[in-house]
Amino acid sequence: MNKKITVIGATGLIGLPVTKALVKSGFEVTVLVRDVEKAAAVMPAGVSLVKGDLRSRVDIGRAIKNADGVYINLNTTFNDTEKGFLSEREGVDNIVAELKGSTVKQVGFLTSFLSRDYPGDWWVMKVKEDAVKKIKASGVPFTIFRSSSFMENFRGPYAGKGR
Repeated sequence: MNKKITVIGATGLIGLPVTKALVKSGFEVTVLVRDVEKAAAVMPAGVSLVKGDLRSRVDIGRAIKNADGVYINLNTTFNDTEKGFLSEREGVDNIVAELKGSTVKQVGFLTSFLSRDYPGDWWVMKVKEDAVKKIKASGVPFTIFRSSSFMENFRGPYAGKGR
């Protein structure tokens, strides 16, 4: 029997190749997406698409229903503001709330390696490290992936701008 995993943040620069690798490895993959049409155009065959938003615990609950694991790949972007809704803050709050009482046995969470012991006071790094604390406190076994921002420099808003 295939293990069932839900990916939250499946259409991004890292989330999409992770989702493809999970499918290739034999996982039964469900993804929570805001735009089903856009996601369907890039997702491999066999991925179940659940339309939803991280603002809705009901949507999250539908996406993780019967899942063995959840892989979370969210980010705070240069367009976000400290006071607005943040997927890594309120979104993680909603995910953690839905994990309680669910079938999920393992959570994987991708964050920045810079957020651990960040010496500055940039609010984005605090949001990232607080999200890690929330995942750790969820009561569900977890793996925290701390990646660099190396790959983001090849595509996206900063590509070719000497950053």
